[in-house]
Amino acid sequence: MKKRSVYLFLLLEFCLYVVFLVLDLTGRYSASIPWKYAGICGCFCFAFFSAYHGGDKLVAVAMGMTVFADLFLLVLDRWYIVGLLLFCGVQGVYAKKLTTMNRFDHLIVIRAGLGVVAILALYITNMGSAVNVLAGVYFSQLLVNATAAWNNHEKNGWAFPLGLTFFACCDICVGVYNIGVTVSAVVVEFCRIGMWMFYLPSQIFIVLSGVQKSVSVST
Repeated sequence: MKKRSVYLFLLLEFCLYVVFLVLDLTGRYSASIPWKYAGICGCFCFAFFSAYHGGDKLVAVAMGMTVFADLFLLVLDRWYIVGLLLFCGVQGVYAKKLTTMNRFDHLIVIRAGLGVVAILALYITNMGSAVNVLAGVYFSQLLVNATAAWNNHEKNGWAFPLGLTFFACCDICVGVYNIGVTVSAVVVEFCRIGMWMFYLPSQIFIVLSGVQKSVSVST
């Protein structure tokens, strides 16, 4: 793949990022939705373009699922269970990617344990709705993936672990925003903006992790 293609992708994503951040910072949250979704669609298209040119096919699959998850959670703002199930699938794909990269088969026990702990914690705190349970399971798997990705980043590159870390930061903001009654208004407002301030970069870094090989052999 030509490096020029990567630069064009990054320029487009940067422009979309600036536009929706300005809209969010000026309180025009509804107006920023199309720009945010355009950024995710751009990541989806570039991931598949990269896969066609020798990039990581697992990243392309995960980005395809991400586009549909965000369609439900962001654009349609309904059918959250479907969106969360898709995001659980995304983390499953990333778990497969990590296993392919580093043979993290032993993490299956940790994954299962954290998932169970998340479910129990939600039920103990009377928050055991279907949406919350799915969100808890999904986030527990994201944390495992992010931690595992940093384990061997010297060999596999920094883009994937950094992307998953930003992904986790986004979801922390989502969680704090949704339970905002227990925190200050300033924190809630920061988290409302911070969700996408972290989220689009997370997807960009993940996409870049899938093109590293193909770019390295082409100018």
